[in-house]
Amino acid sequence: WGTREELNQHFGIGCEHVKNALKLIQSNIRWPVYDRNPLSKWSHGHLVLLGDAAHPMLQYAGQGAAQAL
Repeated sequence: WGTREELNQHFGIGCEHVKNALKLIQSNIRWPVYDRNPLSKWSHGHLVLLGDAAHPMLQYAGQGAAQAL
């Protein structure tokens, strides 16, 4: 969970519509996004990386499971 202050710090510099929308939000969830260097290969012998183990996805979109399929 992020705080209202964090939300205003990141998005409060926007236009008046954004500032007004921020006032209406009662709670918010902060989703940290991380990045890493790409792997040169996703398999080695009998081991294969699938889903978000091979390529990190956004955690709230369910993309990791979809990529594994």
